[in-house]
Amino acid sequence: SVFADTVTEDFESVTLVNADSYGRATELSNGWKIQGGYIGTTKDSYDYGFWTTAYNGSSKSLTAQYGGSNNAYVIIPVLLDGDVTFYYRKTSSSSSTAGKVYAYKVTESEGTYTIGSRIFMDESATSSWQQCTSIHLTEPTMIAFKMVRAAMDDVVYNPASLEPHEHSDASEWSYDE
Repeated sequence: SVFADTVTEDFESVTLVNADSYGRATELSNGWKIQGGYIGTTKDSYDYGFWTTAYNGSSKSLTAQYGGSNNAYVIIPVLLDGDVTFYYRKTSSSSSTAGKVYAYKVTESEGTYTIGSRIFMDESATSSWQQCTSIHLTEPTMIAFKMVRAAMDDVVYNPASLEPHEHSDASEWSYDE
């Protein structure tokens, strides 16, 4: 198969990696990374944390706390292929506070991630969970999310497999080097 197993990230058991004494970390136990900010253990500090009731009854969603100045990105540091879907909502109960969710293409060189073109934007997320189904990757691509006063959960994606592998027919050869 061209794809590794499909991944569904519901954040149920994701934790912080190497959090400092203030409860700040830049990496999650599922391998995702934070660039330009932190994951925090409390609602009142840092850019991201696990605080709100999650989609579909699990206990945690990935939540952005800060307002419009939030420049932290959540990076999935593996090549993805095909469709990426997720659920998202704004977290503020105020009708005048915007919830914003963005997704970007990412390139990596020697451990440095560069945020590229935007591939999804919703600057008026509602307080009800809604699904993003509009990210269709046509080649293996890393992506990053930026959220402002918003939460996301149940992210589904296919890691692209570029390792040599057996093929059952020539139609599977699209992404081999």
